[in-house]
Amino acid sequence: LQYFYHEKQSTRQLCYPQAVHAKTGDILRLRDSVRVNSIDGEPNFACICRLFNDPKTGKKKFFSSTFGAPLASVLWYYTPMQVKADSSLVPPVFERELLASKHMDIIPLDTVDEIVWVL
Repeated sequence: LQYFYHEKQSTRQLCYPQAVHAKTGDILRLRDSVRVNSIDGEPNFACICRLFNDPKTGKKKFFSSTFGAPLASVLWYYTPMQVKADSSLVPPVFERELLASKHMDIIPLDTVDEIVWVL
């Protein structure tokens, strides 16, 4: 069992190695790269670091365990447009290139649109 602590979640969370997406039925695993639904229509990409449940939305089951809405801790990728990459960089940053970041966030698992391949 793995436990996860994040500044946005003040308690330790029991983490899972994989989860089933409620809408698509896809199996999401640790280190999967995913496209995340965005309000403005621009594609957002992330790498899944941890999978766990939100205890705030859960109900008590099985003695004292709480199962809630599935969440993912992710590291974001950025597109060149999102970081306004300098055009004089050598080598140049290409339009479809993703830039890895250390920006960690927690998102609901149902905001994941699809699994993508990032090389």
